[in-house]
Amino acid sequence: MTGPFREPSRAEEYFNSGCLHEENNEFEQALAAFEAAIQLEPDRADFLARRGKLYRRLHRFEEALADFDRAIALLPEDADLLFSRGNIHFLRRDYAAARHDYDRVLALDPDNLKARYNRGRAALALDLLEEASADFEAVLAANPHDTAALVSRGAAAEAAGRYADAVADYTQALTLDPDDAVVYLGRGNCYAALGQVEPALADYRRALALDSQEWRAWVGQALIFEAQNDLPQAREAYTAALRLHPTAAAYIGRGTVHLRLGDLPDALEDFAAAIKLDPRDARASLGRGMVYLAQGDWFRGKANFEQALRLDSRLAAAHSGRGDCHREMGDLPAAIEDYSRAIELSPNEAHLYVRRGNCLAHLGNLDAALADYSQALSLDPDNSTARHNRDVVYAKKTAGQDNR
Repeated sequence: MTGPFREPSRAEEYFNSGCLHEENNEFEQALAAFEAAIQLEPDRADFLARRGKLYRRLHRFEEALADFDRAIALLPEDADLLFSRGNIHFLRRDYAAARHDYDRVLALDPDNLKARYNRGRAALALDLLEEASADFEAVLAANPHDTAALVSRGAAAEAAGRYADAVADYTQALTLDPDDAVVYLGRGNCYAALGQVEPALADYRRALALDSQEWRAWVGQALIFEAQNDLPQAREAYTAALRLHPTAAAYIGRGTVHLRLGDLPDALEDFAAAIKLDPRDARASLGRGMVYLAQGDWFRGKANFEQALRLDSRLAAAHSGRGDCHREMGDLPAAIEDYSRAIELSPNEAHLYVRRGNCLAHLGNLDAALADYSQALSLDPDNSTARHNRDVVYAKKTAGQDNR
């Protein structure tokens, strides 16, 4: 037996009208109707939630968040409201707040797999890799064929440097959905990190076959070609990536290839483009400094290395590059200071010891120079420059002792 029929209130009439407008994609009319309903009955959480979802649909996230805040204040134990607000926090990239809301959902409803999966995604975005993996594991325990959870667990493994585990997850995901370009991209990146070049290249090509706009697959190929010293192919791959999606990193990559090929004007142009896109990326100023150094323009080289160091004081190559400029400008003590700092940051680079040793030898500090050449040879026994210079300095030292 049903209860007595109740005429909808005026607020409910406005609300129902808003729902119809929304279904017809008449969003401004829908918002106006929802506003009228809420003005009449401001404590209706269902009204606030429906408008909040429409704001989210329209990417008006701040207004959506305000509506869900009001709704949750009225119904603080409503898991659906908390889940929806968590999703809005996630879209706003406030991952900590999103995770907090998903925590509350799971406290109320421990079997909510959507909340658990989304909490894992928020943890992954916060680089909380163990927590993320645990959430994805729980989802997969309940549904081993959840492709999204497999891919996300693979992404967590990739971020943690567990590339073989990531490959396994991506491969399983591809058996379920063989047409996902992004998963081929991720697996290609892991194969590349494992040094498995041919499978990596095959995955990048498959990603591009599925999605010709997947510029990151061109970058992945470029990095492999660059590591193989196949510089013309690397340049072509970076160029293809830049046609699709210009990024500072790709300009820096291509600029570095131009520099290695001796195409200095093209390298300068690429590093300048990178700086324009992202002036905070120290690698672009470093690269431009290297070009000026190669051109013999010590002053502009030094200025660019100093800019790189302002952005990243731990960039060993910038200390070394500035040291080269100081050396060419005749300021050997400053060069030694720069090389010493570079060695602190990157102690296994033989060429740094050779360069510092050369400056020390010119200043007459022969024992220190010999120590640097010996250290260079311990790191690189085939370093002919270090061996020759050590012999020269040793002979000079011996001759000086004989003349006493």
